[in-house]
Order: sequence, then structure tokens, then C-alpha cells
Amino acid sequence: MYKIDKNYAIPPLMRSKFPFREMKVGDSFFVPKKEKVPTSNVRCAAESWKKSHPGFTYASRTVEGGLRVWRKT
Repeated sequence: MYKIDKNYAIPPLMRSKFPFREMKVGDSFFVPKKEKVPTSNVRCAAESWKKSHPGFTYASRTVEGGLRVWRKT
């Protein structure tokens, strides 16, 4: 049997380490290769953000020295 707790606060949702919340249309951010963050992690984070924030779309490209992500809408 489990004990029921009253007034136990819900912890806040984890925030993305990437700046999706602050981005305006046309903004971009750069993830340097030296940070050793797999590009798939960045793209997956962008997809997750897109699913939970209707209207957000993005583009990502591998560029010299790392990965750049743009907010499209």
C-alpha cells in the first residue's frame, strides 16, 4: 500500500540546455563540435520542443566547426 502525501509540490519541468524559449523567428544558435554534444541530441531536443510548442519550426545544418539551429516560425 502506498501512503498519500498532501501538499507535495510538483517539481518544475526540466529546461532545455538549448535556448529555444528565447529564440525569435530568424534567430539561430551554434553548438561547437568541441562541446562533444552529438548533433542527434540537438536535433532531438528541437523536435521535442516543436511537439510541445505548436507553431515552432526549425532548421539545422552542420556547418564548419559544429551545428547551427535556426528558428523558422
